[in-house]
Amino acid sequence: LSWLGRVDGRGGLCVLAGGLFCYFREAELRELLCALAARFPGGRVCFDCESPSAARLSRRLLRRLGLPGERLRLSVGRAEELFRPWSADFADIRELRRPPEKYLRRGALPIHLRAGLRLSMGLGLLKFVEIDFRE
Repeated sequence: LSWLGRVDGRGGLCVLAGGLFCYFREAELRELLCALAARFPGGRVCFDCESPSAARLSRRLLRRLGLPGERLRLSVGRAEELFRPWSADFADIRELRRPPEKYLRRGALPIHLRAGLRLSMGLGLLKFVEIDFRE
């Protein structure tokens, strides 16, 4: 995490990590999020994550395709319960269970992505998590 020292967060910092954290082990993600919160007070991290049932389905599908499903490591049931104990530097922890409206507008994303996003979030398979860091 030595690279954090090279990031200028004086104007605020919002880390967007789409499709990334599912490959982290829980301890790795805890270390990263806690370091971000300590280094960038008032910042925020936003990421997508699968529910535990969706992660099991994904791993099963990857194995059927001959790919290493074990690489998908992290899933999130209840974000508040998982992340709150990690750091006193976490302020608000929110789950977005519905896609942001800007992504649902015609032309924002290809229709198959909009439909997939709406369906997977509507079924509770996918969610977005936002964690604000204390000032």
